[in-house]
Amino acid sequence: AVIHADKLTHINFAFARITPDGRVALASPELEAALKHVVALRKSQSDLKIIISVGGWTADGFSDAALTDVSRQAFAASAVEFVRKYSLDGIDIDWEYPGQGVAGIKYRPEDRQNFTRLLQALRAGLDLASAQDGRTGKNRYTLTIASADREYFEHTEMEKLHVYLDWLDRKSVV
Repeated sequence: AVIHADKLTHINFAFARITPDGRVALASPELEAALKHVVALRKSQSDLKIIISVGGWTADGFSDAALTDVSRQAFAASAVEFVRKYSLDGIDIDWEYPGQGVAGIKYRPEDRQNFTRLLQALRAGLDLASAQDGRTGKNRYTLTIASADREYFEHTEMEKLHVYLDWLDRKSVV
């Protein structure tokens, strides 16, 4: 398929997953090849921003990755490593859903606070990497989330976590 990169400003590449040891990774060599193909679009569109989306429906591992300071730091470090390895511009967290098991994933009541803490650790890691890599202003590594409505807001601290984000995408659940 031909991708007309000149018509795009951002691409969210979906999905990376969380490994059992709490690291960000691609599930297959085919996904890695596809991601490299997308990154190669920058040859014709140098301003194109490419962000890795981690998670998605039935993607487990977030509750464990967000559970402790140690697990949050390990996840954040692996996310930064992933972004740098593939020459990406940021990370999108698509946890469906903190504090809820509707997708058949592990969840805990403390996911509400731990999601905020996970985003804080990610923001700190991405900001440090941005400074080290000379990425400033709008060029710093971005952090976004895919949110939902209704119960999502009951199980997250949106009033606290939004300060760590560059933007958020909202999905309507019907």
